Amino acid sequence: MLTAFLCRVGTSLTPHVYQRDKACVRIDESEWSQPFVLNGAGTTGMLQVYTPQQHGGARTRYEVVVTSKPEVTLGCAAFRRSMLVVLSPRFIVANQLDEELVFAQARTRATKHGKSFVTLAPFPAAMNRAEAGQHTPFQWHDDSTPSLLCLKLREYDWSGAFDITKVGAFAVKLRSAQSGGNSMLLRVEVKQDPSHGSVWVIVRRESSEFPVYRVTNQTDDTIVFQQAGVGAGRHHPEQLAPHSSTW
Repeated sequence: MLTAFLCRVGTSLTPHVYQRDKACVRIDESEWSQPFVLNGAGTTGMLQVYTPQQHGGARTRYEVVVTSKPEVTLGCAAFRRSMLVVLSPRFIVANQLDEELVFAQARTRATKHGKSFVTLAPFPAAMNRAEAGQHTPFQWHDDSTPSLLCLKLREYDWSGAFDITKVGAFAVKLRSAQSGGNSMLLRVEVKQDPSHGSVWVIVRRESSEFPVYRVTNQTDDTIVFQQAGVGAGRHHPEQLAPHSSTW
């Protein structure tokens, strides 16, 4: 989350070099970003800003979208020649459920007893929360591990990991944290905001009446199935009794 923002313009952006009409940004305790142009009217770009490495080698990667356009607001004659530079988080997660949504980078690096390792589930420090109907910016907690997101609700385990850099819509299944409990299907829509370039990750309930996929077992035997390519870990194959179905 962009909690503190600093900017410096034009002077000593790099050692002994003066770069006119350029600026750098810093977020919280991060390093300074690479210089970017302030007078690029009609342009959109992205900055990556990193925090210093923590124990275990992890560092947070902030991704910021920069858009530049002339200020043409009516009634502001004093600023008619000003260039409006807008800084926005690259990713924004919108919770359209009726309960709190927890989301995090799927796997991060951690340290225990002096040894560094990659977690199989989201690390507590990497978890973000959005109340029902709210939206919040999202940043990658660990730049050294894959940039994949996963979701969690109060009574359910973590979902599988998925990519939020590609625009589209898909379903995500959450399994109950209780043995024998019901599963829940969520609809995830990833779309880009044309006004400032941010990517919205919108989470809502999927229709159980018309699910994206439905598996029906019309045999006299119990079948076991799982998603192809899913290795050993916290996700287990599902069993489907004879003459029953699931989504």
